[in-house]
Amino acid sequence: MKINELKNLTLKELENNETDLYRKVFELKCKKATNQLSKTHELKQAKKDIARVKTLLQMKQHEGKE
Repeated sequence: MKINELKNLTLKELENNETDLYRKVFELKCKKATNQLSKTHELKQAKKDIARVKTLLQMKQHEGKE
């Protein structure tokens, strides 16, 4: 996911996206534990996506306070 794509989302959409990404990370971790995960880079990528979403959530919440 690109940061530019995420900037256009609303606060609610970002929160939903964050929840979906956490679910995806959980599923990927389960697959990795059972040796079913063939594309191991997806786990790292999902974690980075969560960080991007969290950063934008903080920025948008901070903008709302000012």
